[in-house]
This record gives sequence, structure tokens and C-alpha cells, in this order.
Amino acid sequence: MSSYTINGLRLGAAEEDRAIIVPTLSELASKASKQLRYSPYIVRTDIAQFFPSIYTHSMSWAAHGIEKSK
Repeated sequence: MSSYTINGLRLGAAEEDRAIIVPTLSELASKASKQLRYSPYIVRTDIAQFFPSIYTHSMSWAAHGIEKSK
């Protein structure tokens, strides 16, 4: 996984109402800020409503290039 990737997915415990827990965008933004604090730019987007029309891997292709994203 890329050092630029912020992933907060985790398996839910038996008492939780979901099998996979997905953090909110604001939680991810906080993690990204800490990890990328010296980066000159941070791109933040929520593509949840556009998933049918965009391939998720195309975001890393656009930001880092196809070869580096593989």
C-alpha cells in the first residue's frame, strides 16, 4: 500500500451493527493531516455519490501516474 494512502477500515466487533466499520471523511482528513503535514498539497474528495461513474483506481492514477500506482 502507498505511503500516501489513508485507510481506516476495520472489522466490526460482534456487538457492533456492521461487519466492516468505515471511518467518516472528517476522521480520515484528521489522519491525513497528521501523516501528510509537510506535504505542499492535500487533495480531499468524497466520491461516494459518483462511484457508478468513476473507477476508484483512477484517482491514484491521476495523482501519482499509472506505473507508480501499480
